[in-house]
Amino acid sequence: MSTRTQRINLLVTPEEKAAIEAAALAGDMSVSEHIRQAALEYDVRPDELAEVKYLVKEVGEATERIHKRLRKHRSDMTRFKAEFKALRASHGLD
Repeated sequence: MSTRTQRINLLVTPEEKAAIEAAALAGDMSVSEHIRQAALEYDVRPDELAEVKYLVKEVGEATERIHKRLRKHRSDMTRFKAEFKALRASHGLD
């Protein structure tokens, strides 16, 4: 095994740091060894990347459809409230 002389620095949140430290402890290894092992074992496959891109696009489109429907429902509710208020007033209930 060659001597490790190179350094990689990364910033994490306090929550991420705690989670990484806990995972390293659970695996009975140092944080450095845990991160090194996880990074070296991770293999991004092109088909996974394409699927993730597809899913992100689908979620984005679905979210936009949901927002559009919510805006329409909000508009409908505003109109219904006004109609209901006018109906109550026409019957002397307000």
